[in-house]
Amino acid sequence: MILIVTTHPIQYQTPLWKKIAENNIDIEVVFLTKHGLELSYDAEFGTTFKWNMNLLDGYPYSFAEVNQSADVNSFFNLRLKQSLKDIIGNRRVDAIWIQGWQALAYWQIVMQAKILGIPVWLRGETNNLRPPKFLKDLIKYIPFRLFFNGISKFLYIGEANKNFYLEWNILPRNLVFAPYCIDVDAFQEKLTNASAIKASARQKWNIPDDSFCFIFSGKFIEKKMPTIILEAAKSLTEHKIHLLFVGDGILRPNLLEHAKVLYAPENFNTKKDHNNHTMLPSSSFTGFINQDEISNAYVAADCLILPSNFGETWGLVVNEAYAHGIPAIVSNRCGCYPDLVEPYQKELIFQFNNVVDLSRAMLFAIENRSKLTKNIPEINAKYNYNTCVQNISKLANS
Repeated sequence: MILIVTTHPIQYQTPLWKKIAENNIDIEVVFLTKHGLELSYDAEFGTTFKWNMNLLDGYPYSFAEVNQSADVNSFFNLRLKQSLKDIIGNRRVDAIWIQGWQALAYWQIVMQAKILGIPVWLRGETNNLRPPKFLKDLIKYIPFRLFFNGISKFLYIGEANKNFYLEWNILPRNLVFAPYCIDVDAFQEKLTNASAIKASARQKWNIPDDSFCFIFSGKFIEKKMPTIILEAAKSLTEHKIHLLFVGDGILRPNLLEHAKVLYAPENFNTKKDHNNHTMLPSSSFTGFINQDEISNAYVAADCLILPSNFGETWGLVVNEAYAHGIPAIVSNRCGCYPDLVEPYQKELIFQFNNVVDLSRAMLFAIENRSKLTKNIPEINAKYNYNTCVQNISKLANS
């Protein structure tokens, strides 16, 4: 059996656990917390919500005993109260799979697994795109070296993540490709009547039918840099473009201030006189929308923009865009760009925080609309759950 230990049920991960179980790979998922299962406040989204999908369906799972004030966003405040031996009980565990090192509980597992003689697989997200910081890297070296010495297999999510491990002198034979991905098939099943969905979504969010629509999907926070899209759009006034902002967050007032708002939820409190400013980019704001409606937003759009900083260790919204058949413009600080964009359409990569370069990429997307989707089926075929499951199956049976 493979024991998978992760902080909490995550909407992008739980379908993978289900897919692995469906392929007769013996697993049990151990969650450290119930975060995501109950209605809770997300500070970065600035709203209270729960995912409207069954996050526990289709695979065996249990919950570990952790400290009472457990917090998935805190290293020291997410730790095991019980021993790994007690978690395992009388089951035969062939390997333990952990989802990173951002919680003290993961370090406890690595140390205790070594004592018990159980191999540990690591699937983290960190990449090598961020410039080195000498003092910080020096401080981290010894604990990380000890941590990595307790790992038998490194499940890398993409090229930048793989290169991170190689820079730590991890042997290539211990690297296994387990791509960061989404349930492409589940999204595409919703697209049987895409043209009708597109027409309805554009009408709902007041997106002009003849506009080229760029979508931003995510939290309105500094790391994701949504405001640069409005700046870049100002130089494209001769083209009929529209911006669709899906999400919410602390930067909402700033975005609204610099947009000609054609649609926004009532709680966004837009200024009616400001929205008539003809020199501002035509924009719609959906607010936070859940998984059952997210497809409508992608279908309504023509191209995704992900302008994030280094904190974007991957960028699954790019996978989501591809699942809906639309291309993506991505900054050169997003972890997914070496995998999902660079090999296929380098012109859609722009220099982080460079308004002129983003405008160039947006113009390229507008002028080459018909060419930009030809490689999407190939990318979807590689970066999906099936690839991940096949490689995990080989590893489990090796």
